[in-house]
Amino acid sequence: DSTAEAPNTENLGLENLGVAIGDHGVIVDEGMRTNIPNIYAAGDIVGRYKLSHVAAMEGGVAGENAMGGNGVARYETTPRCVYTIPEAAFVGLTEKQAIDRGHKIKTATMPLSANAAARVRWEGEGVVKMIVDQDRGVILGVHILGPRATDLIAESALAMVFEASPDILSQVVHAHPTLAEALKDIASSVHEG
Repeated sequence: DSTAEAPNTENLGLENLGVAIGDHGVIVDEGMRTNIPNIYAAGDIVGRYKLSHVAAMEGGVAGENAMGGNGVARYETTPRCVYTIPEAAFVGLTEKQAIDRGHKIKTATMPLSANAAARVRWEGEGVVKMIVDQDRGVILGVHILGPRATDLIAESALAMVFEASPDILSQVVHAHPTLAEALKDIASSVHEG
């Protein structure tokens, strides 16, 4: 039922205030501002990613801006997670999205079977992929399929917020043996490739 996924904007009085509502919910700019001054919206009601950590990020941006700040919702550095077995986690752009946006890219893909901790604890099932802007040298996206992917993706999101290169990420000392070493390894692979 598609109505179960639709934002519930009814009985809030938004139409009385003139707040613009589109097909996917309340229409906001990157600062979570509606078309009416001093009215902000965040979370499922704006119809973007329906994830609690996205709603919290949007709420923080809305609150900052309501207090006179100039916050911006950063969707491209916000992880998207699927809590299945195995877990899947993504941050940033896919290879196709990067190419469609005009980036000249290089990528690296590495099976988790190359990671000692994955082999010992989880039989190495899974894969890590990194997409990098070849001209600027910054990480554009990371995709992880495997155990604890939803925990591991945060390091990639942090690297992307700071526009780190794979070289920088590859220099971070990771404890051994850990699944997190897979991020260092993929960064080294794409940097050297």
